[in-house]
This record gives sequence, structure tokens and C-alpha cells, in this order.
Amino acid sequence: MAMCCMAIVSVLVGCAASAGSTGAVGDRRLAASPDRAALIDGTLVTREDLWPLLAERGGAAGLEALALDRAVAREARRLGVEVGDEDIRAERAIVERALVDVGLRDRRSRGLAVEGARARRGWGPQWFESLLRRNALARKITADQVLQPTDAQLRRLHESLHGPRREVRVIVMASERAVGRHRADVQSQLDRSLELGVARFIQLAIDHSSDVSSGRGGLLDPVGRVDATYPDAFRAAVFETEPGQLTPVIALDEGFAFALVIDERPSDGITLEAARPDLLERLELDAQQQAMAALYERLRARLRVEPMDDSLGWSWSAVRR
Repeated sequence: MAMCCMAIVSVLVGCAASAGSTGAVGDRRLAASPDRAALIDGTLVTREDLWPLLAERGGAAGLEALALDRAVAREARRLGVEVGDEDIRAERAIVERALVDVGLRDRRSRGLAVEGARARRGWGPQWFESLLRRNALARKITADQVLQPTDAQLRRLHESLHGPRREVRVIVMASERAVGRHRADVQSQLDRSLELGVARFIQLAIDHSSDVSSGRGGLLDPVGRVDATYPDAFRAAVFETEPGQLTPVIALDEGFAFALVIDERPSDGITLEAARPDLLERLELDAQQQAMAALYERLRARLRVEPMDDSLGWSWSAVRR
């Protein structure tokens, strides 16, 4: 689920601040002002000063979140769906698990990691609580739309998480002829030695590959047999090629490629049955998220948002261009 997050404004430079006294009487008067936002060198910054900057910077994200909160709440009332404290706690656990490494068992370390992840996304206390309530309602609203995982899905996820993975370097180019020429060049060096072939591949990847991995000499993250990160044709070629050898030239949507299979990491030995509880939980959560995302899209399509403030209107229009 893609969520827009309001940016955290940590330093404001050159903002229009209202003049204020730096004396004791002036300080007490400023502290009592309901419109106060901050003091800069003893000078008052009001909410009016801040509003245009905040609205332009992140107003659209906040407005969309508020609109979606209200739309989900209306849908829940229409269906008679309610959530309680237990639902919110469960939602918090789901979100926090998605934010941080599940391997963090120490409570303090996990709490710090969650706080850091929230800060990077701009999820302050009010934003986060609204997000949890919205998601909890959406999860209940869509509960009967979630399909149970199939055996094929379980096997595929097990293979993805626990199966063998291959270390691979790749070169991608627009021209099939150029890719074929470079492949022949690397093969001629591989025929002499693996070290020479790898060195030649790395140099060609840096100089010519259009893939984002070019700066790393074409080195990819380990490739799994069912890893959806990579195209089917590419994965098939990688696993049909022995380590230390080159794949054939592969046609991709963005051009043509060939890869050098460096090594294979064996499976971790965890059986399907041993992993079944974790696999089921992952697949069920994924199905829930897909159903919730579909609900959000339907509700967004019916929203009528009309900014009445110039700064907010600018932000709202900018993100929809």
C-alpha cells in the first residue's frame, strides 16, 4: 500500500516571523499565545507563519490521509464495522513488523528501530494512530474478500525464501548485436581462465551496461528460481547455466542481456512443513494488504477534495500533475 507521508520540517530558514519582546513580560505573553508555534532567537513564529510552508511541502499528503480516513470510517459505519483496542494493537504489531527486521528480539532495540523507521517516513504520533485505525477498519471491512493461500503459493514462497540462490553478474544493452559481441569477448577470456573472464565481464559491465548494477560490475542481488524481482526468461536462463559459465543472450523488455553465473548458494534446509506456519502468515497478510489496497483505490476514486487554501491547493495540484 503506497502511502504519502508529510515531510518533517526540522529547520526553517528565512521564515517571516512576527516581532516579539525578549524580556520576561514578553516571554510570558508569547508563551500564553494560542497561535504560538516556536521561538527563533526569542522571536515568535506563529502558526500563520508556518502554515504556507507546511501546506506547500506536505499538505497534499495530509489532506489525502484525512480524506481517506473519513472515507474508510463512512464505509465502516455503512457496514456496521467497528474496531477496538485489541484490533489497534494487532494492527500496530503488523505495521511494526513490516517496518523493522523481524530478527530484532530485544524490545529496546526493536522500539528504537520502529521509531527510526517512523521518523524517516514522517509518521508522528497523530499520523501513526490515524494510520493504524484506518488500516484496522479496512482489514475488517475486507476480511471476507481475502482468499486462502493455495498449495502452489506455499511452494513458490518456500522456494523464494528458502531455496537455492545464484550469484550473478549481468550486462544489459539496447543492441542485440552489441550484447552478442561482448558475450563473445568475455567467452574468449573465460576459455583462458575464470579470473580473466570475470575481470573482462566487470569492465564491460561498468563501461557499457544500462542496468543499475553497472557500477558494481553487473553484480546483482542473489537470484532465486522464483524471484519475481527478475524476469522469468532471465531466471530460467540463470538456472539452466552452470556456475562459471555464461547464459545465452536473453531478450528482455528493456533490451538484451547476458549473465555470468558465479556461484550457487544452497537452500537453507528448512522444509516446507517446518516453514508452513510462517509461509501461511506471510501469504495471508499479503492477501489482506491486496484487498485493503483495492478498497482504498475504490474509495479514492469517489473522493471529492477541493482545497480552499492557496498553499494547500498548490500542493494538491502539484502531486497530481
